[in-house]
This record gives sequence, C-alpha cells and structure tokens, in this order.
Amino acid sequence: MRALILSLGMLVAMVGGEVIAVESQPMQEFQLPEGMSAIQDLAVDTASGDVWFVEKVGRQLGRFHLADQTFATHSLPEAWGDVGFATMTRGPDGTLWFTVNRGVQVVEETHYLGAFDPTKGVFSQHPLPPGSAPEALQVALDGVVWFLDPDANSVRAYDPRDQSLRDFAIPTPHAQPRGIALARDGLVWFSEPNINRIGKLDPKSGEVTEYDIPTPFANPGAITVDGRGLVWFVEMTSNRLGLFYPDLERFDEAEIPTPRGLPVALAADQENRIWISELRGNQMTRFDPAEATFTSVAVPTFNSLPGEISLDLERQRLWFSESATEAKKLGMLNIGVDQVPGVAELNAAEAESTTAQKETLKGTDSKSTLYLGLILLVILGAVTALALKNPWRGAPK
Repeated sequence: MRALILSLGMLVAMVGGEVIAVESQPMQEFQLPEGMSAIQDLAVDTASGDVWFVEKVGRQLGRFHLADQTFATHSLPEAWGDVGFATMTRGPDGTLWFTVNRGVQVVEETHYLGAFDPTKGVFSQHPLPPGSAPEALQVALDGVVWFLDPDANSVRAYDPRDQSLRDFAIPTPHAQPRGIALARDGLVWFSEPNINRIGKLDPKSGEVTEYDIPTPFANPGAITVDGRGLVWFVEMTSNRLGLFYPDLERFDEAEIPTPRGLPVALAADQENRIWISELRGNQMTRFDPAEATFTSVAVPTFNSLPGEISLDLERQRLWFSESATEAKKLGMLNIGVDQVPGVAELNAAEAESTTAQKETLKGTDSKSTLYLGLILLVILGAVTALALKNPWRGAPK
C-alpha cells in the first residue's frame, strides 16, 4: 500500500519533478459587477454552493450564485464610518465574520470583529479590547472565532455566545503572526514570518510551541492542516511548499516548479491533495503527496494575480480571487475528476507522459555515464603522459 506520509526521497523527486500543464481542465472566470473593485477575500457557502466575497477597495460584501451567474451585494452600514473590508471567513452556522480596514483620514481605532447574518441581511459589530488589530480569521465547529493579532503578538479566541475573549501570548516577541489553521484535534497552527517559524497552540493548556523552518528567510504565510493532521504552509520568499509532521516534529520542503511563482494561499481537499494559488505564476497548482507531483492550471486572464482560495468539496470546485485591479474577476476551477469530461483520459495521458519522461531520463542517464567515463579516460591518459615526460615534476632541482 502506498504510504500516505511523504518521505524525503519523494520530496527530492518533487523538487526536481515535472510540471504538467493541464490546459484543457475547465476553468471559468466571472466578471464582477460594474462599480465593484477586485476581490480581497472569499468564502464558499457549503450549503448552497454560493460564493461570498469582499472587495479590496470599497464597502461591499458580494454574493455569487453560479446557477444563474448572478451577483448580489450588501454595503457596510454608513454608521460604521469610513471603513472597508479586510479579511473574511464563514462559520459553520453560515455567519460571515470579517475584519475591517479604516480609511486614511480615520483617527478612531477599529477595535471590533464584524459579522453578517445572511438569513437576516444584518451586519453587527463585536467589540474587542483597545489596541486590538484582528487578522486571519477561522471559526471552530463550536462557533468560537479564532484570529491573530500581530500588534499584540498573540492568538485570540472570541466566543460570540457570551462575548468572552481568550488571549494566548506568543513567546517570541515581534513574531508578526500571519496565517492560521484549526486542526481536527483542536490545536491551532499559525505562521510567524518575522521569526521564520510556525507555531502551535494547545487551547486546553494554553501552551504555545514554535518550530524553526529549515530554509532561512522563508517568509511563511498561509497555513492549513490536511485530513491526516499534517501541517502545510507556503513559503512566499523562498517560493516553496512547506510540510511539518507534528508527530515527528520534522519539516520537509519543496520548491514550487514555477520560478518566482509566489505562492500565497493553499487548501487541502478530501484526498489530502494541496491546492496552491501562485500570485506571480498566474495559476492554480495542485500537489499530490501520493505521487509527489505538481500539476498547474493557468488562469486565462493575463497577470490576474490569483490570491485567496476557497474549496467547495461537496461540488468539487475551487474558487479563487483575481486581485488585479484590471481583472476584477472571480475564478472557478472544477477539481472533480468524475464531474469533468475528459479529465480521466487526461490523467491517463499524464501517466503515460510521465512514464515516457522517466524512460527518456533513464536513457539519458546511461549515455551521460558513458560520456563521463570516456572523458575521465582521456584526462587520465593526458596526466599519465605528462608524468612520464617529466617524472620529477614539482621536485627540487
């Protein structure tokens, strides 16, 4: 049985492996309504399949219904002042949680989490302590909202049921936590780009453990936990995909095949494959741990700057933002083999192509070995000739 956990050898194969461009795999793009700016963040409603998103510059929360390809928008209340959306996520009860950015001219701090109830169409504020600057939201199954507060150098948990707030200080100062992920065992994982580490929080004990990433200045960002409990994260500066084994406390890393692809977001599907958006590479990339291979699908719009992603596992769709100001589109990639005509045949063609490449490489290795041997023989012969001509070469005269 094929091992589920990557070995070092598999990662070596991944680093030097091929990139299979799946040009024919279906990808669709949907132009945003006139008057909206590009998408900042998004989340899928797993019940309906609709996609919720917030705009980068502006005050609108959008909803896209794929069946009839229609958009609906909800604007932040005027009473909230000059603020706009920053990050967002969706809770298990359907509530949308978000953070806000204040306008340039705004002096007042925005110490609160925002929420939107889709059933009522109502926005609400949830106050936080002065000085709070929430980022990177995730909602647990019990409804608790977990978020990072880089300014406070902490991980925090807000319970909307009683408005309580728990604070967990990060041991290393100035860690500047960025990405956050909730594991099935209750642990909270996050990245620390300023100190080149990832962190683990045990909410029961309150203990925070930090782990040094092998590659210096990796700049870790988005982070996720797959179904086996393995921790994956992007390394934005080193252009790598990182993997951490919690049980072994060991890292593996692999270079993204696209030079300067700039991975910015990732998610794990039900088969524990990792989907990555490449901001500069302008593509969606899938890493299959079982095969240790990357597969990349180019975004049709040139230089669209694909950013945040959200998986709809029920319908086998990957939704992503196209954050370029000129693009202003919502992207969708169908990742379901059974639902996509021709993909099964395409995968077979990929396998055949990979086998052919391996055979070619095998033949190339044999020829290279022969040529290297001949070159060494010529060099050895030349050295021997020189030695016979002057056996005392280098000796005192």
